[in-house]
Amino acid sequence: MSLLWAPALLRWCVQSDVPGVTYTLCSLTLVLVTNVHFACPAVYGTDHCTGTLVFGYLCVLQALVNFVLFRYRARYNRSSWYLSDRLRENTSATAMITRHTVTDDDQQPEQEHCGDEHSDGTPTTGRFLKFCHLCNAKVLARCHHCPLCRYCVLRKDHHCFFLGACVGFGNQRNFVVFLFWVLLGAAYGTFLTLK
Repeated sequence: MSLLWAPALLRWCVQSDVPGVTYTLCSLTLVLVTNVHFACPAVYGTDHCTGTLVFGYLCVLQALVNFVLFRYRARYNRSSWYLSDRLRENTSATAMITRHTVTDDDQQPEQEHCGDEHSDGTPTTGRFLKFCHLCNAKVLARCHHCPLCRYCVLRKDHHCFFLGACVGFGNQRNFVVFLFWVLLGAAYGTFLTLK
């Protein structure tokens, strides 16, 4: 039996950040279970690990909740979420006309992917929109196209491989809170180790 689907599945897994997300979830769970159920009772005794158990599960629960909210609120990063329907309809028609325009010598005009300047090279300072040729739409000026997410992200910070989405305007709060709880859990674990 041939596994023709295997390369496509592997490519999809890598492109959709499955390894990074799996690593994050497995490492959080493995560190919690190992430390709370094995290391703490062996070092401090079973009676002294109740507080550690509660705090450990609280940190991991908060991190997982913010991980889920981060992924859910990633849809609010899209520039199209903040643009009106009428503007998007006009943009699509304009984009179709622009894309199929040919020059005098029958060559397609060169297009960059998120242009910050007019066709004559002058910058579009003070403008509220720009055109993304990969999305084929007008986007807000603070958007940047993410090749992994395949859309323009409003106020893009970076694409987080470990959480599997871009950090942008819609989910930046959940990213920071996720990092806070992971850092707090790591600091508490380090404190218990050094104690």
